[in-house]
Amino acid sequence: MQLPSAFLDWEQDDIFDEAGERTTAVITMTADGARLLSPCGHSFSLVRIRRDEYRLAGWSDERTVETTTVGRDPEVILRQQRGRAVTELALPARALHAGS
Repeated sequence: MQLPSAFLDWEQDDIFDEAGERTTAVITMTADGARLLSPCGHSFSLVRIRRDEYRLAGWSDERTVETTTVGRDPEVILRQQRGRAVTELALPARALHAGS
């Protein structure tokens, strides 16, 4: 998926800027949660907070990642919460199977 780079930078507030830089990221499921891998070698543990929704380990629930399948097309939904306001960005994703 093409993730807004600012999503992984805690100091950035406007993480869904359409003109902002994007980076390719891969989410892999693990026995105890999931991991988000970026091409620059950063690996973030994801902690399950709901069925298919995760937060980055060590971060609050202000930014979350949800994996979902709409029809047959996988999506990743990014969420940012500020006070009571929640902003979402749905990103197309593709499933990678073991050995891909």
